[in-house]
Amino acid sequence: MRRLYDLIATHEDWLMNRVLYHARLRNYTKYTSTLAEAWRMSIQGLSESLMRAVKESDEPPDFGPDDDFTKDPIASFGIIEAQRHRSRGITLSMFLGLMKYYKQGYIDLVVQAGFDSEYEEHCRLFIERFFDRIEIGFIVEWSTLSEDEKMIKLQSSNRTITNEKNKYLTIFESAPTPVIFLNTEDIIDNLNHAAATLIRGIETPGSTYYAEKKIQEPLPWKIDEVTTFFSGNEMEYAFERALETKKGVRYFQVKLKRMLDVSQKFSGIALILNDITERKQAEEERERLILELKEALSKVKLLSGLLPICASCKKIRNDNGYWEQMEMYVRDHSEADFSHGICPECAQKLYPEFYKKK
Repeated sequence: MRRLYDLIATHEDWLMNRVLYHARLRNYTKYTSTLAEAWRMSIQGLSESLMRAVKESDEPPDFGPDDDFTKDPIASFGIIEAQRHRSRGITLSMFLGLMKYYKQGYIDLVVQAGFDSEYEEHCRLFIERFFDRIEIGFIVEWSTLSEDEKMIKLQSSNRTITNEKNKYLTIFESAPTPVIFLNTEDIIDNLNHAAATLIRGIETPGSTYYAEKKIQEPLPWKIDEVTTFFSGNEMEYAFERALETKKGVRYFQVKLKRMLDVSQKFSGIALILNDITERKQAEEERERLILELKEALSKVKLLSGLLPICASCKKIRNDNGYWEQMEMYVRDHSEADFSHGICPECAQKLYPEFYKKK
């Protein structure tokens, strides 16, 4: 049975998707987990138990009238699952029905593997008997409790679920980042306290959740990216946008993310608003200062480096090798200009007669 063992060991994702397909088709997913990891763990548990059975014997795990299923390693998986699902309010018929489609998923895997007909039939029988033992274990566990005991366990489970709900509601309401859940009609289905404060000016945490009449309204902003995201296939998308809020105009990094719901019970997106107003203002101030600096520098020309100058006539050789008058070179390479006059020494030298009279 090595081939069956290897087939199961290497097809975890295939089995999970196949079981999900059957569960969605028959509407079992409305009572099951929305997260893929929960389905993966159930496949892992079944596959590990099935592979142990395959490793121990090549023959299908048959059963007899004197078998003690409370001590059976295969049936024990069913007993554990019985305890878990019963505490969640799942009925016996509901669980057994879903288990039939788990079994169908494993049989589908064998059928598509391309085994020869005799080996395929043997594998199918092995899987049939394996799931039969699990179901018997489940029924044995289910039938051991009285109705009063079932009610007590169910009440205890409901209290646990309520506490879990309240814990995650508190976390959701306490989150400083505004989070809004939009349904497929672009209507706000839920939002946390930070988002309610931005949009509605609500200051009391939990008032949106516990309101007698749930307020459902469209987003107060026209955001084209949301419409585009709904019609696309991306799992997440981010962009920046200035939005008018009860606190005035604020800048946000807007993140859109689809619901992680493999059961397809809940459709819509999570819209997360990360306030970047202070960062945006700092960036704008930096850009303003840079612009001012560039404008100031554009008005300043400096002469630097070694200037080749004639020791006699004081002309300067320019970059093209031509000699220019000093005042022309300085004028072209700076913001300075010249007005001409004569210093006393030159006046005495050039015009001695006027200088003596003076």
